[in-house]
Amino acid sequence: MIHNIITYISTKKEEQCQIRQRVKQQQEQNKLKQDQQLQDFQKHNLARKQHQQQVQADHLKKRDENRRQMQEQEQTRLQELTRLQEQTRLQELTEFDANITIDLVNDIELRKKYYDKTKHYYICSYGGCGSKILTNYLSHFGNVYHIHSRNPPTKLQYIGNINGVNINGVNINGINGTASQYEWFDNTKEIKEEELHNYKVIYIYRNPIKAIYSRFLSPSHLRNIQCTNTTITIQNVIDNAKDLYGIEEFFDNYTNNNNNKEKRNYQIIGVKYEDFFEHISYFNTSLGLPDDERIYPKKIELVREIPLHCHYLLEIIYGNLIRKMDKMEFITIV
Repeated sequence: MIHNIITYISTKKEEQCQIRQRVKQQQEQNKLKQDQQLQDFQKHNLARKQHQQQVQADHLKKRDENRRQMQEQEQTRLQELTRLQEQTRLQELTEFDANITIDLVNDIELRKKYYDKTKHYYICSYGGCGSKILTNYLSHFGNVYHIHSRNPPTKLQYIGNINGVNINGVNINGINGTASQYEWFDNTKEIKEEELHNYKVIYIYRNPIKAIYSRFLSPSHLRNIQCTNTTITIQNVIDNAKDLYGIEEFFDNYTNNNNNKEKRNYQIIGVKYEDFFEHISYFNTSLGLPDDERIYPKKIELVREIPLHCHYLLEIIYGNLIRKMDKMEFITIV
């Protein structure tokens, strides 16, 4: 009995020992298998990364090559475009020079045809109203003077550097020069009554806001239009809510139908700038000028941006003057 028990125990131990060995062998095999799978995975992952890197490298190489080809094509295209532009520019310059020469020749011929040395045109304005364009246009027909005097005289006069006084105030022909300005009436010598029929005084005006932004930024211009303070700025006008430039006064001096009109020995022809370019023919008829479209002036304006809040405030400040201008006809004889 005891022998059998011992034999049984011994057998069980041997079986357990075999089981442990098999388990150990299985674990070792599993570990080897896992290690092999890990190595295979790492090899596969490495190969995949290498493939991706190669694909990316090929893509970058192809992209760089495409870029290089596109840059070469663009450079070639730009070179060709530049060559064509230069060729076109030279052709246009040649044509432009030819046209300018033709225009100049035509203009000179037309001036010879229409110019009358006995006629005189005074172009008066507060600036920024197209007075220079009008001055150039009327120069086809006679002597033209660009005037910024704030007050038109009762008796028509020469301007500052005409008939005896030059701009530097030099004593000429017995007249004492006192810094007369070539854009102002002389205030020293009146035009003879028998010569007045050869003189036309034109006052051209425009919406004051556009005029201000066109010319009133310059202190020298404020001096020319005889402002009492040549340092006035647009902001000063807005802050004071007042016409510090005296534009309405300037306008009234030339356009008001008051008692001074009876004392003047000449007429003032008021011209609204906004209507001028559409009614040049009517303007010519009104002044007795030849109506030749070949010398019609072209509208050329320097567009300045006016801040909306400034425009709104200036419309309030100059509202009364703007309403006066809106009521005026294109041409008004004062």
